[in-house]
Amino acid sequence: RTRTRSGGWGRRRTEAVRREWAVGPAERDRWACCYHHLSHMAVDDGGYEGSLDDFVAEWTAGRLAFGSWPAHLSSWLDPEAPALAAAARDPRVLVVSYEGMKADLAAATRAVARHIRVDVTDEELAVILPRLDVGYMRKNIGAFEPKSCNWVEKGDGFQFVRKGEVGGGKVLFTDGLHEARFRALFETATVPKCCVPFTER
Repeated sequence: RTRTRSGGWGRRRTEAVRREWAVGPAERDRWACCYHHLSHMAVDDGGYEGSLDDFVAEWTAGRLAFGSWPAHLSSWLDPEAPALAAAARDPRVLVVSYEGMKADLAAATRAVARHIRVDVTDEELAVILPRLDVGYMRKNIGAFEPKSCNWVEKGDGFQFVRKGEVGGGKVLFTDGLHEARFRALFETATVPKCCVPFTER
């Protein structure tokens, strides 16, 4: 059986073998995703009511969900690892990037299967891959949208499973105030070497 849990970067744990895999997108994309989700979540369930500017200020200060981003990464990634794929402190954790999944979903799926010790044939993979596509998830949103919280309808077409594209953070955040706060965070906080490329705009 598997259990999904959240903690900044998406994770799935397979209890039988105590192994995990973690997925992380470029940081601005992740922050954009968190803003869209938290701003459409009911406040009583952990939602966020502030403006985008307020969100960036509080997020970079480590005052929102998941706390400090650099501290979170350093808690489970080797600070000196040069590459994301080999960065996990614990060998039971496999780290893959969202960008890598977008580039070659089949290869990423096989890597996860090997890591959790599940044999997958080519025929099985052909059945699995379409169900991992964002388009499939959007069409079957009831199977993917969390039931543990209430969502706020704002008339802007928000859906829990969004576009699944790389680069959304560049669209949402501005080069002015937002980037100034991001740069200040990156200049004062230490992040694992393998994550440095993800901090670049």
